[in-house]
Amino acid sequence: MRRVSRFITLLCIGTLTLVSCSKKNEPTKQEETALELSESEIGFSQNSESKMVNITTNGVWYVTNNSEWITISPMQGKGNGAITISVSQNSTGQVREACFSIAIDFETKIVVISQSQDDSEPRGSGNNNQTNGVIKAAFSISDSTQVYFSMGNLQYNASTSTWRFAEHQYDIIGSANKNISSSYNGWIDLFGWGTSGYNEKYPYMTNTDSTEYGKGNNLSADHSDYDWGVYNAISNGGNTAGMWRTLTCDEWKYIISNRQNAAYLFGAACVNGVNGLILLPDNWQQPLGLEFKSGGAEYWTPDYYKTVNDYSLSEWSKMELNGAVFLPAAGCRYGLVVDKVDDRGFYWADMYCKYLARQLSIDCMAHPLNFTPYLRSRSYGCSVRLVQDVK
Repeated sequence: MRRVSRFITLLCIGTLTLVSCSKKNEPTKQEETALELSESEIGFSQNSESKMVNITTNGVWYVTNNSEWITISPMQGKGNGAITISVSQNSTGQVREACFSIAIDFETKIVVISQSQDDSEPRGSGNNNQTNGVIKAAFSISDSTQVYFSMGNLQYNASTSTWRFAEHQYDIIGSANKNISSSYNGWIDLFGWGTSGYNEKYPYMTNTDSTEYGKGNNLSADHSDYDWGVYNAISNGGNTAGMWRTLTCDEWKYIISNRQNAAYLFGAACVNGVNGLILLPDNWQQPLGLEFKSGGAEYWTPDYYKTVNDYSLSEWSKMELNGAVFLPAAGCRYGLVVDKVDDRGFYWADMYCKYLARQLSIDCMAHPLNFTPYLRSRSYGCSVRLVQDVK
């Protein structure tokens, strides 16, 4: 397949250059404009699908496409932007490949498209920003440090002792968390504080006595093994212990309140029918044709989230491709009672005080949104969203 791709690329260069190359003379260094693309290869399944490519340039760009089964929009633009690539269903019975070019004055770049003959997705498929469970979009957590978020909330299956990230950012287990047990053959995503499995603090604990949970002043330093991402290998997150960690209370607050343009980089939203909160990365670029409203609505209504931002699956795919993070309102659990699902979201932070863990509350029922961390019993089951430090 790689040989075929290289052949396709060379063929495309020879064919498309005739259309895309400028007739102007060689520019001086002062006249040169750079062209960068987020992807050079994109894979699709057999079905009709759409994906995006981000364009970074300070010039005028043009797209050249000679393939009937590929549609691209828009075909031209100026400065930074994005294009949507759509493919028709592949009924040929075999993998098909083609390419298109994006050109500015004096520079042309080729994007290779590959479409499977069945429902599997070939190389380059999926969220272009995700590798080993990482959403490759940076969020500042201090004046000098940034992190990447995981691809979804943390989940656990007790029958197989398996940790994983949710397949989609909007995935929640919901009321099924009430089935939590040491032998439950299903997934849970609401955990007591510090229940990584270390020191017999297990993720399926339901004891309402807060003294039975993780010890120490936080999940760092001498007590880092209580951190889910430090102690465990996440099966779809690199599958190696120590690759992830939990944000501190101050780091959560920095993302929401203190980073540059912070007030414009979060907002309540309904994504694919699931309520929650969207966080946008530091260098956010809004996808063409979509709007984003920061903050929350002024008054509470049953459709509170939708009144702020309401994205279909295809619309969210475009937001996610540009690095948007979604924290679903997964509710909370106390013992075996699950409450507030699709209403409020509660996410653990790396902080501890006596017998209570400090936990970030995402309260999307107030305007402005309430992110004030407060003390909550460690026995509550809350969501966990892990991060990696940008190195």
